[in-house]
Amino acid sequence: MATKYISHGNTYDGDGTSSDAATVDGGVGAWNSFTSIFVGTVAYGSLAAGDTINVRTHDGSGNIDINISGNLVSNTISTYSNPISWVFDDGSIWPDSGVLSIIQTTSGIIKFQGFNRFFGKSKNFSVKSTYTGSLNNFILLENAELSEVFFETADRSTDGYQSITQGSNCISILNDCHFYIGTTYSDSRYTPFIYGSYGVTQLINNMKITFGPDNNQTADKELFGRARDANIVMRNLEIVGDWEGLSFIDPISGEGALNCSVTKIKTDGLINFGHVNYSSFSAPDTKNLSISDINGKPFDYHFCDYSGSQEFQSNGNYPTFSAMLPDGSSTPWSVKIFPYNASDFKPIICSTINKIYNAANSNNTLTFELLLHEDFTSPQKDQWWADVWYTGSDDAMYHLSSKVSGALATSTANWSSTTYGAENYVRYKIELTTAVAVKQHTIINAVLYSNVPSVTTNQFYFIDPDFQIASV
Repeated sequence: MATKYISHGNTYDGDGTSSDAATVDGGVGAWNSFTSIFVGTVAYGSLAAGDTINVRTHDGSGNIDINISGNLVSNTISTYSNPISWVFDDGSIWPDSGVLSIIQTTSGIIKFQGFNRFFGKSKNFSVKSTYTGSLNNFILLENAELSEVFFETADRSTDGYQSITQGSNCISILNDCHFYIGTTYSDSRYTPFIYGSYGVTQLINNMKITFGPDNNQTADKELFGRARDANIVMRNLEIVGDWEGLSFIDPISGEGALNCSVTKIKTDGLINFGHVNYSSFSAPDTKNLSISDINGKPFDYHFCDYSGSQEFQSNGNYPTFSAMLPDGSSTPWSVKIFPYNASDFKPIICSTINKIYNAANSNNTLTFELLLHEDFTSPQKDQWWADVWYTGSDDAMYHLSSKVSGALATSTANWSSTTYGAENYVRYKIELTTAVAVKQHTIINAVLYSNVPSVTTNQFYFIDPDFQIASV
């Protein structure tokens, strides 16, 4: 574990032990080739697990550009407990500071692997691709950490797939990185930001993605790719640029992300959260995607699993009834449900509601209000139901379920609208009456379910995420 130095382009290749330029090959001084040390080929001195490598970013005349033709793969000398840390100098060691750029000029990949850790400062480490042909991989991540790095792909003159590929059964960490995704070419190929494989864990903090202009691109670009990503956690994601919309699924295959969480996302475009706009509908293969705090709206969210999705977006103009957000403005809200794959085996959880009961001990009727798409004809009590748990006046716990045979009751609830876009909706309700008095100052827990799937892409419905309590 030692401190080493690279000053790319120096005349002589030193032993890496000093920031000064070596006066002869093998003498005391900085290594003179970033790429050689990156791949683990050391002519003089040694590279060991746990080393910290300081990298010069300015050669005295300007920024340092390193052109690569073919694949560039980082070393595997690092270990999990003793990673090699690469620190890109901001003028703290050498007198000038700039940007060191690795520039891929062919269709080859640049692979960060082997528990290497790369620390840029104000994006003074840059990884670019200038290749304009069909590009299936640009960056491959396998057990690596990158901070303050700028990534850029060129404008493309032909079809291309993903920019970032995550290797199987490994972890990667990206902190404060910026990705520029160049112009996409075709309306039948897309530019996924992440195209992972099974067994992946990715931790991403403070990410910015800039999309270049579209070229014949008419549909969504995707963020998570093709049902192979797993265990992805993103915090603070900003997306800017010229694009038709951002999708968390693959618009071609309908496959999506597995076990992904995004907290705080900012974007100036449309987001396709929960379905594929096929002319003949096919459900996406998205599993456990959770997104919250959307465009500065802390209560906006989207959640989906195998059976369907639920979401609230404050600019969505959803029909509302009685529920109010605890946002200081009592903003009306409702939950939009898209049950694309609901079934008896996997019913969709429409809403989970916890409500404090402060009235005197009493038997009560609990009423849940629904606004169903008109295509859901003759809805039944065993198709939309509520399970309720409460504490009785005798301090025992009780469970109620409305899942019985019979038609769902119609409602006269005063929803703000019974239309959404061009679609018409019908009011229904679920009612349960407690058999034992509810104890004062306790919590009533309720979960609403449905086992009825959508058969078209516009078959949404809305749940009032509150319930009415009436003493009987």
